[in-house]
Amino acid sequence: MCEMFAPGDSEVQPTRILLEGDPGAGKSTILQKLAYEWGAGTCGDTCGARCIHSFRLVIHLHASALIQQNSFTRAVIDALLPKDVPVDEEQFQRLLQSDQTLILVDAFDEIHDEGKNLVLDFVQGKVLRQATAVVSSRPVYLKKMEKHFDEVFRVMEYSTQQLQHYVEKFAECTGLSLHPLLAKIESNEVLDVWHNPLHLFISCFLISEGHHSANTRTGLYQSLYEFTLKKAAERMQLSTEDVERQYMHPLCELSFTHIFLKKRNKLTKEDFKLLECDPEEVCKVGYMTKEVVLDGIH
Repeated sequence: MCEMFAPGDSEVQPTRILLEGDPGAGKSTILQKLAYEWGAGTCGDTCGARCIHSFRLVIHLHASALIQQNSFTRAVIDALLPKDVPVDEEQFQRLLQSDQTLILVDAFDEIHDEGKNLVLDFVQGKVLRQATAVVSSRPVYLKKMEKHFDEVFRVMEYSTQQLQHYVEKFAECTGLSLHPLLAKIESNEVLDVWHNPLHLFISCFLISEGHHSANTRTGLYQSLYEFTLKKAAERMQLSTEDVERQYMHPLCELSFTHIFLKKRNKLTKEDFKLLECDPEEVCKVGYMTKEVVLDGIH
C-alpha cells in the first residue's frame, strides 16, 4: 500500500492520489489500514522509499464531515477535535498545509454537492496544496478530475485464487467445514457475488451462523436483512413482525426523509420524536450506532 506514495514513472512525488473501486472492494479498509500503520510506529526504513511513515501528521476523514462546512480546515477541526478545546484556526491550517501532512478523504461518492466542492478545491490545489491527499471513490465520480491526480489506483476484486485463500482462512478461524465452501466456488454458482470482498465476508458470516447465503447481490442483502431481523427479535424478545413495524419501518422512513432528502449524515433524538419511536431501542436492531458527546468529548 505504501508504494502509492513513491514517485511513479514520471519520477514526480505524487501529492494527489485517487483510490477507485466498486462498493465493498476495500477502499475504506485501505485508508483505515494506512492510518493504523502510521499510528502504530515507524517502518525502520524497511520500506526503502517514501511511505506512510514519512509523514509527520496523518488525518483520516470521512467525506461526510465536509457537508455544510465553509472550509476544509474547519471541517477537520469539527470532525476530529473536542468542541471545548480552543484551536487557533490559522495555526492549524498552517499545520495541515505542510508537505509533511497526509489527508485521507474516504467515500467522496457518498456526499452531496456542498461537501464535494471542498474536496474538489483540495484536489485541484486551491487549498492545502502542499499537503498530500488520498481520496477514495467509486469509479466515474471523479472521472473529469483525473487530470488533477498524480496517481490513480484501482482496488480490484478478489481473483479466484484469493477468494479460495480467504475461504480457507475463514474456515480455519471459525472451525467451519471447508468442503461446502470450496464446492460453491468450484461450481461457479457464487463467483459473481463472492469476488467482491465485502460480499464474500457477508456470505461466509451468514453460512457460519447457520443462515443461508445467496447467489445474487440482491439475494445476499435480503438474507442479511432477514438474519439481522431474526437476531434483533431474539434480543428484544419480540416477533420479527413487531420489530419491523415498531422499529424498521420508522427507521426506513427517517432514513429517506432526513438522510436522503435533506442530505444529512446522521439522525438525532428529535427526529425520532416525530414518529414516537425510541432511538435507544432502534439502536438495538443493529442498523444504527449511538454517538454521545460529554463535555465536548466523543
